[in-house]
Amino acid sequence: MNIMPASGEFEVSEGGSLAASGRIRVAEEKDLQMDSAAMPAETSEYELDNEDIYKATRIVGYEYSGSFRGILKADLHKMCGKLTWTDNWVTFLDSIFQLCIFLRQIRTFQLPTRIQSCLINPRNQPLADQDAGSGGVHAVYDSCLNTCRAGGVVIRALKSTTATSRSERQTPCLEKYQFVPYIDDEAARQELEASLQEYVGVCSATARRILEAGREEATKVSGLVMDSSEASPEIFDRHVKGMPEKKGLLSALSTVESKVKAEGSSLTSAVKYVCTTLKKDLDGDILNTALLEESYLRPLLDVVLENTSRNRIHVLELASGESSLLLTPRVSELLPLSGIMIKAEYALAHPRPDEVTTEILSGHVVRYPWNPSSTTINDLPQAQLLVTCIVPSSSNHLETLALQMSTLCKENAFVLLCMRTAFTSAEALLSTLDDTQTNTYAVNMHTAVSMFGDYGFTLVGLKSNGWSALLLLRKKSAIGNILEQEVLRVDNATFDWIETLKTKIDECQKKPTGQNLWLIANDKNVSGVIGFMNCLLQESGANRVRCILDASLKASEKETGLTLDDEIIKELLERDLVMNVYRDGKWGSFRHLTMLSEGAPKRATEYALLNVGTRGDLSSLKWEESPLSCSSPLSGSNTLLCSVYYAPLNFRDVMIATGRLPPDAIPGGSATSECLLGLEFSGKDCHGRRVIGLLPAKGLATAVAVDEEWLWEVPNTWSLEEASTIPVAYCTAYYALLVRGNMRPGESLLVHSGSGAVGQAAISIALSMGCTVFTTVGSEEKREFLKKRYGELRDHNIASSRDISFEELVLQQTNGRGVDLVLNSLSEDKLKASVRCLANQGRFLEIGKFDLSKNSPIGMSVFLKGISFQGILLEILHSNEPSAVEDRQRVRQLIQEGIASGVVRPLGTTTFPWDQAEEAFRFMASGKHIGKVVLEVRREESPREVRPASPLTFEAVARIYFYGHKSYVIVGGLGGVGLELADWMVGRGCRKLLLSSRSGVQNKYQKFYIDRWQRTGVNVHVTKADVSTSEGARQIIDQALAMGPVGAIFNLAMVLCDGLLENQTSESFERVCKPKVDGTKLLDELSRKLCPMLDHFVVFSSVSCGRGNTGQTNYGYANSVMERICESRVADGLPGLAIQWGAIGEAGVLHRTAGGDVELAGCTSQRLSSCMNVLDQFLCQSCPVVSSIVKAERSRTGGDKAMKTRSLVATI
Repeated sequence: MNIMPASGEFEVSEGGSLAASGRIRVAEEKDLQMDSAAMPAETSEYELDNEDIYKATRIVGYEYSGSFRGILKADLHKMCGKLTWTDNWVTFLDSIFQLCIFLRQIRTFQLPTRIQSCLINPRNQPLADQDAGSGGVHAVYDSCLNTCRAGGVVIRALKSTTATSRSERQTPCLEKYQFVPYIDDEAARQELEASLQEYVGVCSATARRILEAGREEATKVSGLVMDSSEASPEIFDRHVKGMPEKKGLLSALSTVESKVKAEGSSLTSAVKYVCTTLKKDLDGDILNTALLEESYLRPLLDVVLENTSRNRIHVLELASGESSLLLTPRVSELLPLSGIMIKAEYALAHPRPDEVTTEILSGHVVRYPWNPSSTTINDLPQAQLLVTCIVPSSSNHLETLALQMSTLCKENAFVLLCMRTAFTSAEALLSTLDDTQTNTYAVNMHTAVSMFGDYGFTLVGLKSNGWSALLLLRKKSAIGNILEQEVLRVDNATFDWIETLKTKIDECQKKPTGQNLWLIANDKNVSGVIGFMNCLLQESGANRVRCILDASLKASEKETGLTLDDEIIKELLERDLVMNVYRDGKWGSFRHLTMLSEGAPKRATEYALLNVGTRGDLSSLKWEESPLSCSSPLSGSNTLLCSVYYAPLNFRDVMIATGRLPPDAIPGGSATSECLLGLEFSGKDCHGRRVIGLLPAKGLATAVAVDEEWLWEVPNTWSLEEASTIPVAYCTAYYALLVRGNMRPGESLLVHSGSGAVGQAAISIALSMGCTVFTTVGSEEKREFLKKRYGELRDHNIASSRDISFEELVLQQTNGRGVDLVLNSLSEDKLKASVRCLANQGRFLEIGKFDLSKNSPIGMSVFLKGISFQGILLEILHSNEPSAVEDRQRVRQLIQEGIASGVVRPLGTTTFPWDQAEEAFRFMASGKHIGKVVLEVRREESPREVRPASPLTFEAVARIYFYGHKSYVIVGGLGGVGLELADWMVGRGCRKLLLSSRSGVQNKYQKFYIDRWQRTGVNVHVTKADVSTSEGARQIIDQALAMGPVGAIFNLAMVLCDGLLENQTSESFERVCKPKVDGTKLLDELSRKLCPMLDHFVVFSSVSCGRGNTGQTNYGYANSVMERICESRVADGLPGLAIQWGAIGEAGVLHRTAGGDVELAGCTSQRLSSCMNVLDQFLCQSCPVVSSIVKAERSRTGGDKAMKTRSLVATI
């Protein structure tokens, strides 16, 4: 910190950068006179308490804790509060800043950036001590003066700026939860094979060309039958360029072809070269690794985890050494995706373990020497999962491997085999010509299954694509007897079976291995037995429980149902798997698979707009769905829907997109707007007229809703591309020069950046009025352009905008007088030099926002010349202030007259196609453009005629918006998450809300939200109807229909009765299931009959259901029923979505009961802002059951002790 003693000026720096600056002085007596009359009366009733306030701030992104949670109470109507005083000035002052920002009710993350003054009077702080002893220090915020008084402190003119909260950077894991068969049928195999067929054809075609080029050696491969597939050059190029690291075979063949044709190498030598130098690429080819992708390998690994241990597993890989391809790296990547808390130990048996590099094996893997051809196993550990890539040269090798694995595999453990079942003719060509290449011995799947079966293995999982296969085998020495199995049927109607279940679980633990308890779900596809089992498996004694569920969705399967005959039961006993789900003729279970890895979902739409995902990152510019996609019929005769043909960029767009201009620098309350880009357009209105228009935002779009007052018809002599350059440039110039600057004929004017759009417009207007114009440019090219376009301009009228030399030119050319007006867009020292160019009574017109938002000083002495300084903000013209309406009408008239007189004429353009938006922004940011930079959204038709635009479909990032005329139901809508969901929906267009809560509005926090929505015109109704009863559910739907057609139903209702199964009762199950099971069933039935315009049917499930959590068997069961209902709805062509959330932060029930550091099933809290972003994506995709979690750090979930201390059951 540096302080100048004489002036009191100070600077605070950190790491060499200025953190704060200002002036400090001792207060004078007049400063110490406090306005005590402004303090509230002791009897004031405060709306929100400490918990409510900091819940609201957490949601925005603040993370106050400890002494910094200093606001005790707040009243948003009286604009006052009570603060904690603990003899700590830092926390007390920070609490005042917090209160100022909170009372303004800005729903964005704000950081204090500037204050006019902070007066601290220690003499008055003893009064604060007295207040603190009686419930806190009074604080009053005066919104008119932007002043806050508390104790001995007065803070004036606090300025805050929107910033990005660190909490917004959470990256949740998004997954779909779907049925996956254990064993793929022929149709699935053919589907996977078809996905590789094109690549195989490209390789075969390349191999044939190689043979033709090396005909003299063709005798060596005379017996080889080549595939006759053809591949076009386009297909070939696509495969060469796409995923080259996974297409080693094609890369090797291309190298061989190049060497034979271009270098004259022999075919044999070329093949030997690639088989040696590109061996790793060949081993990693997609034909060898396609089935190692998550969607095929992960479900098989999930079977292993589900049927062994979810906490610890030993994995051993047997590597032959013939191939560099190892499974351990891939297995170690996928196991933690499902086993979040898993502790996995890996070992590798290899003929040459020292040759395996750390680049291949990540993490700690124990290595052992191993002889693949030996039947004796020395010093190799047993494992719960053995994996291997089979590269046999004969069936004898395969039998030896089966024997070895039988020895190493524990009872009930698993073996995962990765094998090639067929080879392409291209691979056969390389193998034949390369003496060192391993023989292409294809393994017959049935032979492998039979051979391993002889050693006690049963096939439990199979994935195949025609070229390779994954086999999951389980070692079972003995198969359970049908007559020795216990069976218990479970259903949703009554939970009497809970007591029976507890008894039978205890009995099974005393029986011999193989005598298990089988739970059979009576409710077809609406049973919660899967979620129940996932939770039960986390408790002791559940290892002997199995379940069977008929989850068929096809009508034919629903009618006939599942018949458990002796053959099927025998098959189930042989596999002896925990989860046995029958769906449409296949046995399998539900599995999580990563989704949206390619980014947010996209869909075709006629209504798209350009937005920047992360301010400051131009690569995040994306076309996304516009709110117009869900707009109700446009209200008001002055609003027209127009199709955009050309959309120009403006410097405001560039400044916002690059992060140099904060959103709150834009007047009109735009800080919370999701999109601020685009101010103008040219196109056609709904009647087909060619028009140009001005907008407050969202103009970089395919269609816009624009006030008719801001539309002008385009002359027939102009193209729409030319016309698009008019609105912002000429509106700004006319507004600045004539409306605000009152420019008169014959005056002098300095226009900065004269080659820019506004600069050219201003020059044209000024010259038409006979004014003397001086201007600045950034390059010689721009100087010559202006001289050519405006004959009145000479070299002595044009200066450089790169420095302040223009000041000297202007003063010399005006004999020291200066100019009457300055139209400025330059910043910092150039702005100050521009002020010095003004003549007496001059007018300074600032159209830039950089210095305005920074509050840059200019010095007061210049005003002794009688000058005026005016900020020109075109956005103000969109307000309804009387002066703005008057100015708007005058600007519109001036543009109309200018078009008629020829003063308004098109500017030059640099046009980019719509899909090169990023390039357009970067080009404009470089400052190299002349005139306007324009995005071409549509190309104008020829000839020009009055007819509506043809529909245009964009592939845009999907966004969810809600119709203003529809009603939206949120069951559980007054809970913390329900309120935030409703708030998000209001921000996305919802105007009719029905919130269901059995207890109704109970606290001021809920009322605070409802009042805020109602002030913005939202129709909010609250009902106490019980959704779990037929009468209550019908009442909810009827009330919603009375408000408007129902657009969405959200069921967030929940009751928690956690406890280990031994402590659960039928009553606890019934209480938990009522709002979720009964409520969702009733809403499903009623909406099918009464809600034909329903767009969304959403239920909030839990990670407890999909992954299991100790002590939540009833909760897992209830959520699982909801998931099955949503699957049935989607199968019937209706909307349905169940979301498995992890712990939800800020306002979630777990956050309220367990605090901010809660973990649930290995997941840490997900911020509500992140949840809403995820919900936006989930509502735009078609999977009926999805999951969103934020995984806890492995170090925190690895130990049993850490998990016990954060156990949900213990916490509650």
